[in-house]
Amino acid sequence: MIHETLQAPNGVTSQTYRDFAQRKSARVKVQYVTDLDGNLASGRSTQRSFEVRDRVAPLDFNGYGALFAALLVIGLLFLWLKFGGSGALLAREPREETTKDAVPHNWRITRDDLDQDTRSLMARIAAMTDRTEALVYLLRYSLLAGAQATEVRLARSDTERSAMARLPRTWPHRDALSTLLVKAELAHYGGRPVSDSDFERAMEIGRTILRGKRHV
Repeated sequence: MIHETLQAPNGVTSQTYRDFAQRKSARVKVQYVTDLDGNLASGRSTQRSFEVRDRVAPLDFNGYGALFAALLVIGLLFLWLKFGGSGALLAREPREETTKDAVPHNWRITRDDLDQDTRSLMARIAAMTDRTEALVYLLRYSLLAGAQATEVRLARSDTERSAMARLPRTWPHRDALSTLLVKAELAHYGGRPVSDSDFERAMEIGRTILRGKRHV
C-alpha cells in the first residue's frame, strides 16, 4: 500500500495568516481539519451551566423587621378601633360618680334617716331585735359619719369595706371603726352570734363616731 502525503491547500486566507505571524515573530502551525468538536484552544467544548431558581427565597427580617411588622399591624388595628369603630371600644369609661354626702345604693339608708339626731338613731338601732342587722346599720351610719367628718366622697357603688378604705388613716376613729367592721362581717357573713358585750362595745364605738357628724 502506498501512503501519499497530501499537500495542505494554501489559500489566500492561510497565506495572510502566515504573513501576519511572521511580522509578529510568532511560530505558528496551520492545520486543517474536516470535523471540529469543541474549542480549538482546549480541545473541549465549553458548556455553560445555569442555575435555575425555582422559588424565591423568603425575606430575612433579621429580627428587627419582624418587630417592625408586628408594631405596624398593632398600630393599624389601634387606628381602626379608635376611628373605624366609632371610638366606642376604646372610649374612656365614665368615671364613677362620687358626690358629697352620697349614700351607696345598697345600704338602704334614706335622706330622712340621715337627718335623724344621734340619740334617736342610736335608740332605734338598740331596739332592733336582730342584732346582726343592727350591727350592719350601725356600721353603715358610722361609715357615713366618718366620711362626712373627714370630707371624703363615697361612691354609689361602694361596699362597707371599700368605703372604709376611702377613709384616711390619720382619722382618730379609724381603728375603732375597723373593729366594728370586722364584728359586723363576722356576724353577717360568718353567722357568729353577737354577744351582749360585743353589742355594747359596738354601740359605744358608733355613738362616739356619730357624735362627731354635722347633723346632730
